[in-house]
Amino acid sequence: MKDGISQRLATIRKSLGKSQREMAIIVTLSHRGWQVIENGKSIPGGQTLEKLMELGFSSNWILTGQGSMRLNDPEPAEAQQDIDASREEPSKPLEAASNKALGEVDGKLLGKVLKALDNVYKETGFTISMSSLGEMAMEKAMEIAEASSDPEQRAGAISLMALQVRKELLKPASDPGRSKLSA
Repeated sequence: MKDGISQRLATIRKSLGKSQREMAIIVTLSHRGWQVIENGKSIPGGQTLEKLMELGFSSNWILTGQGSMRLNDPEPAEAQQDIDASREEPSKPLEAASNKALGEVDGKLLGKVLKALDNVYKETGFTISMSSLGEMAMEKAMEIAEASSDPEQRAGAISLMALQVRKELLKPASDPGRSKLSA
């Protein structure tokens, strides 16, 4: 079943005029590996995101659908309005983080965060759409990137983030402190 991320990957492939087999070679995946990702049955890893960024595509757009598809494209006028609005409304952290003009998050970091979150959801039995998973991964990766540039600290932060998400998901439904992560 295709979702937002897989549809955006298909859009990228088609914009390059490539077949699935050719795209797999470009991002150094097997043909089947690309098909699985493009069909929404798996998520792109850090290396795949990095290769796509090298080709000029925005990891933010790939994962969230927000902003411009290409890194060098100017933000649409409505995106600038969203950025201005998000500065006035700190109650929308995901929107603010997604629209923040910080540039692109390191593809490897983003891939590791995405994989960690995917594993937490699989291990706990909770489901989340690929688009929501991508948005959450982008938000968490930006937080980690802002906190440290040290690879060891980032690895620890990813582990801690995964533990926190797991704990939040496994809170009893009757717990008043349970967040939207498990809703």
